[in-house]
Amino acid sequence: MAASYHRAGLVVLHRTRVAPASPGGKMRLVKGLAHGLARTVRWLWSRLVTGYLRVRGVDVGRSCSFYGIPRARRVRGSSISIGDRCVVRSASGSNQFSRGLPTVLSTVARDAAIIIDEHVGISDSVIVCASRVHIGSETLLGVETLITDTDGHPVCPECRAARGDAGVREVRIGRGCFVAARSVVLKGVILADGTCVGAGSVVTQSGGETGGVLAGAPATMVRSSARCEGHRATGENERLDQHA
Repeated sequence: MAASYHRAGLVVLHRTRVAPASPGGKMRLVKGLAHGLARTVRWLWSRLVTGYLRVRGVDVGRSCSFYGIPRARRVRGSSISIGDRCVVRSASGSNQFSRGLPTVLSTVARDAAIIIDEHVGISDSVIVCASRVHIGSETLLGVETLITDTDGHPVCPECRAARGDAGVREVRIGRGCFVAARSVVLKGVILADGTCVGAGSVVTQSGGETGGVLAGAPATMVRSSARCEGHRATGENERLDQHA
């Protein structure tokens, strides 16, 4: 690289040497470029999937991220909404427990409504709605979770043969819940804010007014609070402030 400086009114050129980039610096540069390219591709893909879902009649909020392509099945007159900044995974590799199955959002009756609030994470899950399914903000649905507000078919054999109506009751999952992998949440269940459902559980009844830990088939309350010991006092103070 050539540089110049003045000496006694004369311009004198001299050559300076630039140290070559170290292998570690080159690797960091390559990793940075690859990371930036990957983020751009994910952003473009999410915008494409958002457009696809909106064409299918799904109300998609801002800045949602999609891995793979979820399936949306919406009966005329029903609604499906996804809040801002949700993450929906339907591709292998996007979750360490995933088998790459698509997330499915399905309404099966007129006036049915699937409502997913903001900052919800969903991995390879299925939500079937005949009335109303509401997922609170900041809730996580683990791999292959099934949530349904309908039995699908009547329990009575004669009613099934006559194609009678199946049982239907609203499902509500509170804010900040965690439903672990391969759990099933059935009709009529209401989960309080902060509830944790253990992997492989079958939840048939509501979990009480406090966010505890449910596990088993059928699921029962195994801990009255999902908070660790270090955060139980904080949670108790928050509840006292709310009732003050």
